[in-house]
Amino acid sequence: MMYNLGMVIPDNEYRNFFEACKNHVGLNDVRTVSNRIFELYERRNGQVTEDNIRDHFSQIITDCIGLEKESWDNMRNEIYRDWIQIFLQIEDRATLFPTINQMIEETTIMLNNESTPATINQINSNLADFNSRLRISLHQSGFNRSGKSFEYHIERCFRILGMRFQIQKTIDNQTLDFVFPNVQRIENIENRGCAVMECQTTLKDRFRLSTARGQHLNLADKYAITGTGAGVVRDNDIDDFTERKLDEYVGANMIGVVLRPVAITINRQNIISFEDFVNVEYPRFSQMWNE
Repeated sequence: MMYNLGMVIPDNEYRNFFEACKNHVGLNDVRTVSNRIFELYERRNGQVTEDNIRDHFSQIITDCIGLEKESWDNMRNEIYRDWIQIFLQIEDRATLFPTINQMIEETTIMLNNESTPATINQINSNLADFNSRLRISLHQSGFNRSGKSFEYHIERCFRILGMRFQIQKTIDNQTLDFVFPNVQRIENIENRGCAVMECQTTLKDRFRLSTARGQHLNLADKYAITGTGAGVVRDNDIDDFTERKLDEYVGANMIGVVLRPVAITINRQNIISFEDFVNVEYPRFSQMWNE
């Protein structure tokens, strides 16, 4: 009997199955997962207060990133290890995912007919493309989610502090992660006392995009907030802040907001800590809103 285990899974069918796998292990939308992580942090460390953030903002974000990575690793491994079991628990799987269903059915037939080392090796070889595709999807999904989850943790801390801001607002065809205090003031009061902020998990790939954003806001303060530089986001991100990139901040008239240990190490006027932003910078420009 001939088997066709190396069959190509249609893109739409694969994407739908990948979403089903993520839902199975609890990977809902990024904000929901980020809220769950923040709540886990509070169960372990106590409720986050304004004073906590003002004194230990960097450590709170560091710990949340660590919990995100731990949670993601567990769920990623579960998907990669148990995707067949996940598939078998889906009702109407033959209708929803016909190609994957055929692949698994033929795998079962092969094992039932001749469960020898050679057969198992053939099955493993035939499933290699699908497993590789799944591994790549999990890697890309983790990278994309990390940026948004970092942004949501920053947003949550800002809200605890009662800061005035808007998120994901578009001005002149540019979408800005954070606008202080709101778009209306930026557009109507010549930007005085306003600020814009770009969120980054890492400086890789998106650095120049970040420094280009908000340049049309001549009087608005510009910030880029990132968790990189301390080996927290990635083990090797401690070298992200090169002299060249630090100079690019200066050229873009942008202030870098970084974890406190990174700010201490860099020791530059245009690089400040998370704590500096909420204790010094925000009070400085927000006092103009009442003038």
